[in-house]
Amino acid sequence: MAEVIKTYKEFLTFNNAANAYIGSVGKEENKISKALQKVISKQLIPLGEIYTDELDTIELNNCLTDATTKAILLDGEGRRKFSVESQLKFRAEAKSLLKKEVVFHSRIPEGLDDDLINSLTPFQREAFSGIVIPIQPIED
Repeated sequence: MAEVIKTYKEFLTFNNAANAYIGSVGKEENKISKALQKVISKQLIPLGEIYTDELDTIELNNCLTDATTKAILLDGEGRRKFSVESQLKFRAEAKSLLKKEVVFHSRIPEGLDDDLINSLTPFQREAFSGIVIPIQPIED
């Protein structure tokens, strides 16, 4: 398994594409869907938890707190409150988090059929490239 460097944004794109692909294949599994399931269970779930924790930390660092008690201020629906400035800062930091690089370990199945790769949409080929299928040229 080779290491593949992707951003969190690419990780989220991969996750969405993988789940959609697995759903579309249904019970008619193939080498790609099986590899995707392994990546999801062994890498995406833990990576998703780390991403969620990092995003939550950014939100905690930017939400409003009571000046005296330092308690987090919540709105009527239980969501954290933000000032305009802290909301803008939160959004900028969250956007920056999407650019952070993370490591995937490729799980490219042996004997992968070119016809199966060619049956993928350009979006799927780009999302899966280097992770569960060989690196694909990016189409414009």
